[in-house]
Amino acid sequence: PEKKGSIIGGFIGALLGAAIGAVAWALVGMMGYIASIIGFAIAFLADKGYDLFKGRQGTVKMIVLILCVVLAVFAGTIGTAVWDIHTAYNEELNSLTELEKKIYTIPTEEEFMIDCFNDSEMHTAILKDAGMGLVFGLLGSFGLIKAAKKKQSEVASAPAVADATTAENEDISA
Repeated sequence: PEKKGSIIGGFIGALLGAAIGAVAWALVGMMGYIASIIGFAIAFLADKGYDLFKGRQGTVKMIVLILCVVLAVFAGTIGTAVWDIHTAYNEELNSLTELEKKIYTIPTEEEFMIDCFNDSEMHTAILKDAGMGLVFGLLGSFGLIKAAKKKQSEVASAPAVADATTAENEDISA
């Protein structure tokens, strides 16, 4: 049987859907929260994007969704970290007096950001937050894929039933 759908189209759709979820992940993170439901939302949006862009169904869909969920969760987590560092930098800068600003060598925001991202505590925090998002995002992905496989098997068996009904009707009319 010929395979229907486009892997590339599905990947683009899933990536766009997951990107929307990544923005939501970052926004919730910027408010100081980690919401596991956003991990599910990333998977849901990636799934919808994949189907909207007519991605090929089957194992390839699962691989694409998992990849997109992982990328989105890390992108959202990094986005949150960048925002947190930006906020901390500006709060510190604003707390300095004019005299302190003249006396001390103050790093640029970019230098401050690089220093923060090189800090092992920052790595641990990012991995912890991303890990939580991945758990829920991947659980959401597997749930969606399981539902899609069930739907696909129902659709595959439906035409056989319709054909049998048509054959019976032809026998009756003959």
